[in-house]
Amino acid sequence: MLKFIKNISLYIIGYILIRAISFFLLPLYTNSFTKEEFGVFSVLFIFIAFAQFFYSYGMDASLMKFFVKSKNHKKIYSTIFISLLFSSSFFSALIWIFSTQISFLLLKVDYSYFFKIASIILFFDSFSFRILVVHRMENFPIRYLLFSLTSVIVTFLANFYFIYFMGWGIVGALYSTLLGSLSIFILSLPFIINRVSFSHFSFLTLKNLLFFGFPFLPSIIFQMIIDFSDRQLLVYLTDLETVGLYSASYKISSILLFLISGFRLGWEPFFLKLNKNKSDIISKVSNLFILFLITILLFTILFIEPIIINSYKFFKFSIIGENFWSALPIIPIIMFGYLFLALYHLQMPAIFYFNKTSLLPLFRFFGAFSNIILNLLLIPLWGIFGAAMATMFSFIFMAVPMFLYTNKLFKIEYNWIIILLYLTYTLMIYYVNSIYSINLLGLIMLFLLGLFMIVNELKKTFLLLKKDLN
Repeated sequence: MLKFIKNISLYIIGYILIRAISFFLLPLYTNSFTKEEFGVFSVLFIFIAFAQFFYSYGMDASLMKFFVKSKNHKKIYSTIFISLLFSSSFFSALIWIFSTQISFLLLKVDYSYFFKIASIILFFDSFSFRILVVHRMENFPIRYLLFSLTSVIVTFLANFYFIYFMGWGIVGALYSTLLGSLSIFILSLPFIINRVSFSHFSFLTLKNLLFFGFPFLPSIIFQMIIDFSDRQLLVYLTDLETVGLYSASYKISSILLFLISGFRLGWEPFFLKLNKNKSDIISKVSNLFILFLITILLFTILFIEPIIINSYKFFKFSIIGENFWSALPIIPIIMFGYLFLALYHLQMPAIFYFNKTSLLPLFRFFGAFSNIILNLLLIPLWGIFGAAMATMFSFIFMAVPMFLYTNKLFKIEYNWIIILLYLTYTLMIYYVNSIYSINLLGLIMLFLLGLFMIVNELKKTFLLLKKDLN
C-alpha cells in the first residue's frame, strides 16, 4: 500500500509540475505583458492545448490498454511512435502553411509567426507526452518525475531569460515552451532508438490502436470546448484586452484544477482495484477530497485579493500584475465550478468499472453545449463575469447528470449535510465580504472558524478511513 501511494504521489507531482508551469510563470507574464499581449498569449496556448489532443488522436488510451494486453511491447511502441512521426509532421505542416488564416480566425489579426512556432512545439509535444505515458505504464515513477522536472526547470529558466532579460515577450514564451518540450524529447532519444524500429511497425496493430482510441476523441473535444470556448468567444464578443484580464484570473483559479487533475491520477486506479463491497472506503475518500477542496475555496475567497494587493504594496511584487486586478472577483466563481468538476471525476471511475464509457461523450456534451450557449448569452451582458458564470454552470450541467446516473451503478455516500453546511458558510462569507469588505482581522477569524469546523470533520473521516484500510 505504501509503495502504491509513493508511486502515485510521484506521478501526481510530475503531472502537476508540467500542467502548472504557466501558473508558476504568471507573475512574470502579467508584469511583463500588456493586457492585450496576455490575451494573445492565452489564445495561442489554448490553441496548442486543443491541438495536442488531435495530434495524439486517442493514442494515450490505446497505449495504456494494449501495453497491458500485449507481450510484444516493441511492436506497440514502434507502431505508435512511427505513426506519430508521420501524422505530427503532416499536422504541423498544415498549421505552418495556414498560419496566417489560423491567426485571423482565432485572433482577428496577423500573428502567423507565433503559430509557426506553435506548430514546431506541437510536433515535439506529440512525442514528449507519449514518452511520459510510457514511463507510467512501465511503472518508472522516478523517471517520470525526472523528465517532468527537467522540462519545468528548462521552461521556467528560459522564460526568465527570454522575457525578463531579453525582452522578447510572447516570442520568448513560445521559445521557452519549445525548449521545455525539446528537453523531454532529447532525454527520450535513447528509449526511442532502442525500442522503436520500422521493422516492428504493424498496420494491423495501428488499425487496432486507432479503432480503440478514436471513440475517445468526441469526449476529449467536448472537454476542450468546456475548458477553452470562454476565452475564444471573448475574442469575438469583446477584445484581446478583456481576454487577457479574464485569462489571468482563470490561471489563479486553476490551483483547484491542478489539485483535481493530480488527484484523478491516483483516484482512478485506486477505485478500480476495489470492489463494490468496499464502497464505504470510496465514500470516505470522496468526502475527504470534497471537504479539502472547500477549504482551499474558503481560503481563496477570503485572502486571494488581500494577498495580491498587499504583497504589491509592501514588496512591489505580486503573483498577478496590477493591470489585471480588476478581474480578481471572478476567481471564486470559477473555483466554485471546479467543485462540480471534482464531483464529476469522483464519479467517473464507476463508468469504467461498469464499462459504460460510451456515455462519457454525452455527459461532456451537456457541459460543452451549455458552455457555448451561456457564453453567447452572458458575455454581452456581463463581460468576464458572464464568461465565469458560463464556465461554472457548464461544470454543473456536466457533473449532475454524471452523478445521477453513476450513483445508480455504484452508490457513493456523500455526507451532504456537512458538505452543504461548509459550502453555505463559504458562499455566505463570499457574499458578505463582496458587499461590506471585511477587514483583514475579521477575514482571519472567519477563516479560522471555518477551518476549525472542516479540520475536525476531516480528522474524523480520516481516522475512519485509516481503520478501514488497515
